[in-house]
Amino acid sequence: MTGETVMAITSAIDALCDAIEHATPAEVVAGLDPVALIGLARDAELCSAWLAALHVLATSGPKGAGDWQGGESP
Repeated sequence: MTGETVMAITSAIDALCDAIEHATPAEVVAGLDPVALIGLARDAELCSAWLAALHVLATSGPKGAGDWQGGESP
């Protein structure tokens, strides 16, 4: 994976967090038609699993950080 890809992913996650900061899932769902909801459900399932795995890896500590076990970055 290139550094460019990593930056694209982290930027997309940051943009998503900014976008959902003042919205609820119910508001998003209410604004979509049934076909769009199917696509949203698929995307949400993939993202949910992917972000959960990313969270586990990110909180297990950066490479070379010794015995750091998560929480706030040292």
